[in-house]
Amino acid sequence: MSDDKDPKEILLDIHERVQAVERKVERTPRDVPEEGTKRREVLKYVHNNPGTTSKQIENELNYDPTSALRSLWSSFILDRTQKQPHNYRTSDLGERVVESYNNGESNGSQVTLNKNRPWEDTKLKGGGYIILHLIDEYDGKPTTNDLKKEFAEFRIGNERSCSPRFSDLYNKDFVIRTPWRPYKYALSEKGEKFMEKHGVDNIKDYKE
Repeated sequence: MSDDKDPKEILLDIHERVQAVERKVERTPRDVPEEGTKRREVLKYVHNNPGTTSKQIENELNYDPTSALRSLWSSFILDRTQKQPHNYRTSDLGERVVESYNNGESNGSQVTLNKNRPWEDTKLKGGGYIILHLIDEYDGKPTTNDLKKEFAEFRIGNERSCSPRFSDLYNKDFVIRTPWRPYKYALSEKGEKFMEKHGVDNIKDYKE
């Protein structure tokens, strides 16, 4: 890494590399809740009651679900809100796990976290790639505030890491912006050519 690189950029690089490694790791059957376990029971309850809290689960199942919830969330099987008390729902992976149960695959062994990453063969990292698509799909010219919540849903970064990625796209001439704050962004000619060559039809398909 260059000595004169912005410290925020260095941290973002490290963060995205770590997350990229995590996402490439194939989850083995032990990550999937087995029949008769609390994790399986909690997953079933959350699936049937999206938006539920730990307290609501405890009242219904008569035991503390904290450990099971933490395990399911860290395995990407559940999503949760940032604000506490967390509200839980099944992630896309969790939905596939439940579907595998319904199809008679008792251990969900066919479910993995492997998923194509369309940005891997481009000059952009995942965060910038996603934001470029969100800007392109937005009705009008968005500010960072307009897109930060949706960006966080991709779980490649959080709301606070959204703004530096906008700046990075601007500095690399992928987007243009208004001269006044709050900045409003649009694709530059370079960004439009990038999208024509490397864009996907629906970036929302790549949410975790």
